[in-house]
Amino acid sequence: MTVIIAGCPLQFVAFGMNNFIRTAGHPNRALGSMLVGTGANIVLGYLFIIVLDGGMMGAGLATVCSWALSAVFVMQFFLKKGSPMPLRREALGIKWRVALRICALGVAPSVMELGFAVSNMIMNNLLLSYGAADPLGSDGALAVMRVLSAVGMFTIMPSMGIAMGAQPIIGYNYGARKFGRMKRTLGQGILLGIAITVPLWFTVLFLPDMYAHLFSLPEAYLDATAWALIAYLVFIPILPVALIGANYFDATGQALKATLLTLTRQILFFIPLLLASPHVLPHVLPMTPLQSLFFAPSLSDITSTLLVVSFLAVEWRRLRKLEAREGLAGAESAS
Repeated sequence: MTVIIAGCPLQFVAFGMNNFIRTAGHPNRALGSMLVGTGANIVLGYLFIIVLDGGMMGAGLATVCSWALSAVFVMQFFLKKGSPMPLRREALGIKWRVALRICALGVAPSVMELGFAVSNMIMNNLLLSYGAADPLGSDGALAVMRVLSAVGMFTIMPSMGIAMGAQPIIGYNYGARKFGRMKRTLGQGILLGIAITVPLWFTVLFLPDMYAHLFSLPEAYLDATAWALIAYLVFIPILPVALIGANYFDATGQALKATLLTLTRQILFFIPLLLASPHVLPHVLPMTPLQSLFFAPSLSDITSTLLVVSFLAVEWRRLRKLEAREGLAGAESAS
């Protein structure tokens, strides 16, 4: 952890400034910087951990070195001659009004990361407590949860990528008052997210044993993992609506709404459901208190998606009014 924290500034450059490359219209270059870091992490991880027997310290060094390589790759884009977004000394002064606006828009993703940390902390403690009273045991409960988190992240990553890719398009057209393009981008993004997620969901639904075996779990944990995967991801096809919809409000500068929607999924809905599920669900559904913990995230997916849909319905009507107003203003100026 000491090595990772010391290298965090490199991560800020490698991942944070990577977004500016994508926004400047060079998504392939942005992808390349990510691939360079990922590839370096794999190679250096093998070198430091296996060849040099560096253990956890070696793993940390491999990660930090890969961040450094990505950071060099990213900074070269901004410092090269002819860069579409050149980084020069005169550009480094702070305009406080702009800086505060940026910070306001960054609250939503920050809250999301904070929510992940807090909910994971609570989940792990509950797994230890209820796992001890279950035949699976505490170690088994934590091992199963590790698989669920990895497969869940793999399943929703495409939607997160679509949300990030749609953000500059929605933001640009919002500033240009091209509301029709905004609505098309949002609708197509959600449909694409669902179209990619559903086939992945089918593999989880019909081949849960395949994922359970991928993580080299002990034989005693495989059946529990297969059941938990289905319970944990049963409503994952609707999640692109929540992810891309909430990101829309961040893209249009509606930071308060974006933060509220992010809070509901990670904290306001999920944590109470997590705490209540072991006491309520075993009385209404055929599951143990430990199994109810694996099902709680699915309940949070439903409630948060319904809230995002209600926000989007109100926003859709607002955009229609803005379109009508723009059309009327255009007609008056033409006459």
